[in-house]
Amino acid sequence: MKKTNITKLICSFVLIAVAFTACSSNTAKEESAKIVIWGTVYGNGELSETESCALTFLDYGTMETVYLCEQINCDHSNYLTEDEQPCFAYGKEILPVLYGGRLYWFRDSSTVSGGKLQNSLTLMSSEPFGLSEKEICKIDGLTLDFSASAYMKNGVLYFFPYEQETDENNVVTNKFSYHLASLELSSGKYTDLGVQGTQEPSIKGFYDDKFYFDDNVFDVKNKSVSANETPHNDGETVISDDYYAYNSGENIEILCAGGKDKKIILSDAVNIESIIVDHRLFMSKNSETEWYYYDLTEEAPAKHDITAN
Repeated sequence: MKKTNITKLICSFVLIAVAFTACSSNTAKEESAKIVIWGTVYGNGELSETESCALTFLDYGTMETVYLCEQINCDHSNYLTEDEQPCFAYGKEILPVLYGGRLYWFRDSSTVSGGKLQNSLTLMSSEPFGLSEKEICKIDGLTLDFSASAYMKNGVLYFFPYEQETDENNVVTNKFSYHLASLELSSGKYTDLGVQGTQEPSIKGFYDDKFYFDDNVFDVKNKSVSANETPHNDGETVISDDYYAYNSGENIEILCAGGKDKKIILSDAVNIESIIVDHRLFMSKNSETEWYYYDLTEEAPAKHDITAN
């Protein structure tokens, strides 16, 4: 539902002729993106996976979906073509992300060494449609699930790989240790920023050079984690690079990056459907038809109705 609603929202954005400059390009807007299993939204389209785990890209400018594969005689219905060649759209299920004109993703592997289970992650990269594949770096001792989420900001991936504990007989247990980590996609520079808990953290977003997750905030400049003192209840907070919107009583309060004055929207409330795109806070009372937005560049943001078809 969330994926469908975001797509409708972006289409509405185009239909009302708001200046959404990235829509005519075939490459994703690269500054930032939240990487999620149901579809990663960029400025001009959406990277997602089919039910069979094939990687596709929906171009908002043309509303066409293409498989990220350049193999000849490939219908992308299986891992192999009729000529027994690999379909490039498959095998990239773990945190696929577009950046700098290339596609990145992880491969996980497990081996037994000295009677002990050893997990590892390998960051891979290729051209968007699968050519020129290469290994960027390898991270030993950690792994990721297909359902993992992350945040990419200016070419740096912030994510939560985990250690899987085993008992004295090397039997895998249900105990996990999730690490906060950063990884420079182009260079492969990996930094472990410490264990954050035994359950996978929930990513809130990135605002004003700070990464928000669970009840915490990671300051990118100071490389420190602290408690998030700003309201951050699930479904009542919307975070983007430039804005931090949250419900306060019967109103919406919006913090603005760079020390700009806080904005207040009276008698409204953000919810799980709300999203900020290009300095506009999109809202929905009925996710199928009734969309509207507030222009956050205005001193007192006014409500603008949208009729979604």
